Amino acid sequence: KLGARAESVTVTGTMKYDTALITERVPGDRELACAMGIESDAPLLVAGSTGPGEEEMLLDAYAELRTEFPLLRLAIIPRKPERFAEVARLIEGRGYGCRRRSAHPDDAQADATVATSHSTDDRPVILGDTMGELRKFYSLADLVFVGRSLVPMGGSDMIEVAALARPMCFGPHTQNFVDVAETLLGAKAAVRLGDRGDLVRAVREVLQDRDTALEMGRRAQDVVRQNLGATQRTVDLLCASLGACATADNR
Repeated sequence: KLGARAESVTVTGTMKYDTALITERVPGDRELACAMGIESDAPLLVAGSTGPGEEEMLLDAYAELRTEFPLLRLAIIPRKPERFAEVARLIEGRGYGCRRRSAHPDDAQADATVATSHSTDDRPVILGDTMGELRKFYSLADLVFVGRSLVPMGGSDMIEVAALARPMCFGPHTQNFVDVAETLLGAKAAVRLGDRGDLVRAVREVLQDRDTALEMGRRAQDVVRQNLGATQRTVDLLCASLGACATADNR
């Protein structure tokens, strides 16, 4: 589309695969669970990098799912920090307690004195309103919804979720990660949602069939392993084009 000659173009792949941490758990996830009151026997739906309009759909789906799965917890991590307060008001406006990560750090022994909200809800919705902790939330999840995809915002990165072997779902708007989304779907390592009803069904299926959910996560992690190496391929191509050699001294 830019006018480059096809014979001059080389596709080396997505370098984001090379930055993903392939593991089952990440440092600090247990401390996060303790601080946020996430019980090990309670299933957790994590909605990461959400955008405007998605939180309402998530809360509607959660209300429906809690009648069937009363222990289910929901964690919402908005993409943009300037929306943290807005999403907290939305959660509380729906009658849920809102447990904000910023008010419950790992080392807060006195946090019992901090009100979760004005609600008497004993299973508050968790709001990830800090930076740099999304991977820890993903590590605790039974199912991940990858945000900015049920609304036309291009989608968010699915690779970190896949590297943690977590089953995931995302909406139809994944233009920012077309190849990754299609690869995951082709490997049966993710579920494409069309609307809130599909989200309800996806959560229900994961909670009712844990073996299938675990296998979905394993396939996702395999996708990451199979697509490693784009960074090295890019360096090699640059070096060949420049007639240079990448060494430890000049990298």
